[in-house]
Amino acid sequence: MPADAQAVGDLQALKAAKRRAVRVHLGSNVAANIAEMAAQLG
Repeated sequence: MPADAQAVGDLQALKAAKRRAVRVHLGSNVAANIAEMAAQLG
């Protein structure tokens, strides 16, 4: 998929610039999963 290729390229660019990155799969209930992630992060 083109989106996957874009994500891989973005990750490689961030790594080359010594930047941190995280990839998160939000599942089918995006809003609820974002809220849960925010709650977990404090």
